[in-house]
Amino acid sequence: MNHQEQNSQEQEFKLTGKPAVAACDLRQEDFTHCLELQERAKGKGKRYVQMAAAGVLAVGFLISWFLDKEYWAGLGLGVFSLLLLGMLLFLPPVLLKKTAAMLAEQYKRLEYSFYENGVRVHDGMFPLDIPLERLAIYGDDAYLVLETTGNRLYPLPRRALTGEEGKKAEDAAEGYPGYYRFEAGGSNSGGNDGEK
Repeated sequence: MNHQEQNSQEQEFKLTGKPAVAACDLRQEDFTHCLELQERAKGKGKRYVQMAAAGVLAVGFLISWFLDKEYWAGLGLGVFSLLLLGMLLFLPPVLLKKTAAMLAEQYKRLEYSFYENGVRVHDGMFPLDIPLERLAIYGDDAYLVLETTGNRLYPLPRRALTGEEGKKAEDAAEGYPGYYRFEAGGSNSGGNDGEK
């Protein structure tokens, strides 16, 4: 699909129904939690497998160098594997915090309107209409996180979902087919199959 066809499809999309509305002022902690939920949803385990592989390689290369002190390539590759392990261990949390700070600077307040067939997110300048087919929502006890197919994230803290209108917005979000709930213990209850 070329760019013009995609634009014409987006222009044809119209939100329907009466919206449930929610708005929130955002802080850096909101975006940090949002990014952590996305990491859990995308599979944090991949990073752990990479760290384990780097650790095994480091141990193997360093043992081979220890057994044969003439094998300098083993020492070099062992040190490289240890550096790689350190990067995998320490770099993602640093990048997560920097990304959260950048997003918090850009988005101070977001307004959400939950319709029958999608969501409108308004950042104070431009509204973005997102059809259900292009939307995933992650939730835990403190947040709802809306993610588009382009990996754009929009946090909605549950503290902002007060009153009757907030409850309607929360129910609408949790009723969408792309909703996934994370339990407090770290497990995922999967998609919305009618159970909450």
